Amino acid sequence: MTEFLIEELQRAVRSSDRKPLIVCGAGVSTQATNGAAPSWADLIHSGVKRVEDLDANAGAWAVESRQKLTTGHTDAWIAVANEVTEKLGGAHNAEFAVWLEGVVGKLTPERRDLLDAIMALGCPIATTNYDDVLTQATALPAISWSDHAGTLRLLREPTPQGILHLHGHWRSPEQVVLGSKSYGEHSADSRRKLLQDIATLDRPTVFIGCSQDGLTDPDFSRLDSFLSEWQDVAPRRYWLIRQEIDGAGKLALPPSPDHPRRLFPVVFGKAYDDLLPLLRNLPLPVPAAQVADPDDTIHCIDQHEPKPELFGRDSEIELIVGTLLAGKPAIVAGGPGMGKTAVATAALYDPRIIAWFHRRRIFASLETATEPRAILAKLVEALGLPPTGDEVSLLRILETNAAERPIAAILDNAETVFELDRQESERLLNLAAQIEGLSLAVTIRGVAPHIIGAIAIEDLPKLTPVAARDAFVAIAGASFETDPDLPYLLEALDGHALSIQLVAAQASGLPTLKGLRERWDAAHADILHRPGEQESRLTSVKVSLALSLGSRRMQSTPLARRLVGLLALLPGGLAEADVPSLLGERGVVTRAKASEASGCLHQLRLVERRSDRRLRMLTPLRECARQDVQMMPGDRQRLIDRYLMIGSKADKIGRSDWGQVREEVEAEVDNLDPVCSLAVESGASSSAMDRALIGLAEFHRFSARGAVNSLTLAVARQNGQAAQRAVLMLKLGQIALQRSDHAAAAARYDEALVLYRRIGAVHGEANCIRSLGDIARRRSDHAAAAARFDAALVLYRRIGNVHGEANCIFSLGDIALRRSDHAAAAARYDAALVLYRRIGGVLGEANCIHSLGDI
Repeated sequence: MTEFLIEELQRAVRSSDRKPLIVCGAGVSTQATNGAAPSWADLIHSGVKRVEDLDANAGAWAVESRQKLTTGHTDAWIAVANEVTEKLGGAHNAEFAVWLEGVVGKLTPERRDLLDAIMALGCPIATTNYDDVLTQATALPAISWSDHAGTLRLLREPTPQGILHLHGHWRSPEQVVLGSKSYGEHSADSRRKLLQDIATLDRPTVFIGCSQDGLTDPDFSRLDSFLSEWQDVAPRRYWLIRQEIDGAGKLALPPSPDHPRRLFPVVFGKAYDDLLPLLRNLPLPVPAAQVADPDDTIHCIDQHEPKPELFGRDSEIELIVGTLLAGKPAIVAGGPGMGKTAVATAALYDPRIIAWFHRRRIFASLETATEPRAILAKLVEALGLPPTGDEVSLLRILETNAAERPIAAILDNAETVFELDRQESERLLNLAAQIEGLSLAVTIRGVAPHIIGAIAIEDLPKLTPVAARDAFVAIAGASFETDPDLPYLLEALDGHALSIQLVAAQASGLPTLKGLRERWDAAHADILHRPGEQESRLTSVKVSLALSLGSRRMQSTPLARRLVGLLALLPGGLAEADVPSLLGERGVVTRAKASEASGCLHQLRLVERRSDRRLRMLTPLRECARQDVQMMPGDRQRLIDRYLMIGSKADKIGRSDWGQVREEVEAEVDNLDPVCSLAVESGASSSAMDRALIGLAEFHRFSARGAVNSLTLAVARQNGQAAQRAVLMLKLGQIALQRSDHAAAAARYDEALVLYRRIGAVHGEANCIRSLGDIARRRSDHAAAAARFDAALVLYRRIGNVHGEANCIFSLGDIALRRSDHAAAAARYDAALVLYRRIGGVLGEANCIHSLGDI
């Protein structure tokens, strides 16, 4: 029998779709930590000891509890676990949190053989453990069962996206499921139930390191109850177990299959070491030449930022290199266009940095950031991981990855978030900078922040006269070395690195510098005569850009100036292949003409040459270009139309057809919000803009990438119909809820509620009230939650929305269950069950049956 089941399991693992869900029990952590990780029983014993240590009156209870743990079975253990939780003040109490952290919070993997074998299966992974052993070994983020978007992504993506903690994680003790009471409090989450049920019906399940007692805990018992209703279609659940020895020293017979539970024991051998060969034989063998690089998903700087050619910056580069190798943070502050980013980037191309960090050299730009949290999210995103969760989750991802192998990271344009909230930005930056194994180089315009232990270049100095001359001649040509006007020009450029680069690019091909000098003086005087304009560090960039825009090359290539107008709005740059369609209707602008325009900008050093074939302007240039170069109306409309179309496709994230548009959407992630904001500012109201804004909201909610300023702008400007504004407010509420920002979420739902009431949209009004009830329930404010659900119920009944009515009644049943009012809960579930059956709501019907089974 076992051989047959192993062959079936092998086929399931090797399939390309619906791979099995791997559920790792306490045995996995125990093996990986060489016995340091506690079993469930050991954990409860530890809790009893902690209660006894804290309470002198708990001696008799402790003796009785230990007796139950020794002689009792699962029910007795659960009862003791409930009492431990209660006597430590409950899951929300600091005593419970401190105890849990002390027992499991410091565990680290000491051997990787079993963990590597599990990862090699390429299947989604869940665990009943509370520790970090799997996240540390795999560098995958921990996903809480309350993170519904993360859970859904884990089940839908073809490669593992995280470790799903079915019973909670020690860093969020309030969500830990230790006994039946804590289980009862959390199991009322209907979406959690739904996703677990989908996982069990949608794919096989493989239990590794799970004991018999572990598989009879309340969580799995609920699933068992559910599966018994679906045993005619549910896939197999494989339980990998060791061959036991009976009291007579003979091999004991393994348990028989439990058909109602669809649970099939698979014996892997007499010793736990026999499990490894079984697991290693399940996936397809990988040829040696095709073994994946463990850092393959990391966005190495080699692929994204070209190595700059610098002059006169050797001492600064050396300082940054030494600081990064020492594991300390480096800060490069200064004015715009002084070369802060170039100096930091050059340091990451230093041979010593490459030798030490290899591909783990990343570049994270904060240019489009809209909140301090982006400091952590952008670093996680640069590692090729989804930047979801709160700051604790993001920090843990960074800690886990840096602990595996050291990381060197540039955090560019940090002034963006510091201008929003300096205190919060400085706090998060300090947290990131203290991560062991993460070496940070931070570039910031203006005053350098205070980072503990950082080595700072407080104000990147201007280039020395010698370095400025070398930089100019390297671009313009050696023939200008003795030009009589060169000293004057260099003095006027005042060692400003970006300006020297731009002016030198214009000199290339000229017979002398006399005309360029005269044009510089004229442009400089013209800019300073503008109303409100004063000499500043950005003046040199403005003059240099004005010279470039007025140059012969630009004048002879009119499409180039129009292209500058487009690039000024696109922080993520523009693919060269998209230039023809954005500069003219189909067929009007040929590829040759578009290439000529791109080439002109390259020659003038207005855009960088990049390996990804995208045109991108440096931040100071884009800032100036937005003021000085107006987009042609046709170009503006084509740009809006294109990005609204891409934004509407973003709505597919998390769906089966996401793979068809994923590459196109993710390539433009930094451009979507700015262009959507442009569309909103234009005052236009269209279905295309509505779809794009909703798509942008869904993409951000699922991936935490990009910005959503355009949604807030649309709501503030009251673009579109009230119904659409209400929808956007709901989306903003969902995003806030995803970040566990309950206050902001409630505020958005309240705003949407006002709009729905104003236009008489009862269904929307009911949905808002129900969402507010969900927030109250998350806050454990059961009275407020019940009041919200009762109010929504009245509205759903008024409009005859049976599904909404059933959902409210079901939620009221959940609240009654949390209050341990089993009679009231059962009555609610029975009433909801009738309604779900009336409308054919099979999933709602199944949830009611589950909950009644729980009672």
